[in-house]
Amino acid sequence: KQWYQRRVRGVAIVFSGYTLSLLQMQTGAAQNTTAGEGRTAGLPADGEKGGAREKGGARGGEDRIPKKGALLWTNIALKHIREYATFHSNIIESPDVKELRQLTESQCPDNFKIYSDGDVSQLLVFLIRITNPTLVVEVGTFTGVGTLTIAEQLPDEGKVVTLELEEKYVNVGRTLIESSRDHGHKVQYMIGPAEESLNQLKQTGYHEKVDMCFIDADKERYPLYYEACLDLLKPGGLMILDNAMARNTLIDPSKEPGRSLNETNEKARLETRGMSLLLNCGTGTLLLRKHD
Repeated sequence: KQWYQRRVRGVAIVFSGYTLSLLQMQTGAAQNTTAGEGRTAGLPADGEKGGAREKGGARGGEDRIPKKGALLWTNIALKHIREYATFHSNIIESPDVKELRQLTESQCPDNFKIYSDGDVSQLLVFLIRITNPTLVVEVGTFTGVGTLTIAEQLPDEGKVVTLELEEKYVNVGRTLIESSRDHGHKVQYMIGPAEESLNQLKQTGYHEKVDMCFIDADKERYPLYYEACLDLLKPGGLMILDNAMARNTLIDPSKEPGRSLNETNEKARLETRGMSLLLNCGTGTLLLRKHD
C-alpha cells in the first residue's frame, strides 16, 4: 500500500511537468501550421485519407521531434506513469520468469537491462492471448526472459524459434528453460547472426508460415529484421518490435541507433503490406499486422 501511495504521489508531482512538455511540443507543432490552409502540419485535411503516406508529406518526422527540455520532463513523468500502469495490470510474471530475471541480473550485471521491461512483457502476454499463435520467431534471445514469457503462453504444440548471436547469454537461462516440464520443449534455439538465421528459416519452409515475430535485438539492424520478419509472417500475422523509440531516437535521429529506429518506424508508417501502430510502451513498441 505504501508503495502504491508513493507512486500516486510521484505521478501527481510529475504530471504538471508532463503536461508542460506536451504543451511545448504542441506549441512547436502549431508554429508549423501550413500557410493558407489553416491547419496544423501533420493532421489530414478534410477528405484526406489516413494510412500510408507519401514521403516528404505533412507528416514529416523531423518537425515533430520534441526539444530536449520537453523530452526530459516527459521521460521523468513516463517513468512513474509506466510503474503505475504496470502495478495496475493483473498480468503477473511466473516464478520461473522472475527467477530468470534475477539470474540475469546476477550473471550479466553490465547488460541485464537488455531484457524486455515489465510493461512490454505484459503487452506481449496480452497480445499472445488474443491472437493465439502457435509459431513464433523471436529475434534476440539474450538470456531468454522474453523466450520463456512467450513459451508459457503457447499451447503444448506451440513453438518459439529464438535467435541469438552470442551463446554465452543463451546459456545463462538455457538450463532453467529446458528444465521446465511444461514449456521447455516449445523452445528452439538458433545461434549465430540473426540475418543468416532469418534467411535460413525462409529457405526451410517458414516463408509466410509464422504467426508472430518479436524483435528485441541490435537496433542498427532493425530495418533488415523488419523486412525479413515481414516475409516470414503469414497473412494476418503480427510483428512486435521493442525499443522502437529508444535512446537518441527522438533527440538526435541522425546518429545510431536513432537513425535505424527512425528508418524502421518510417517504414511501418508508409507500409502498404500491413497496418502499423507505434505505442508508448516501454521505450516504444511498434506493432504491425500483416494484411490478410
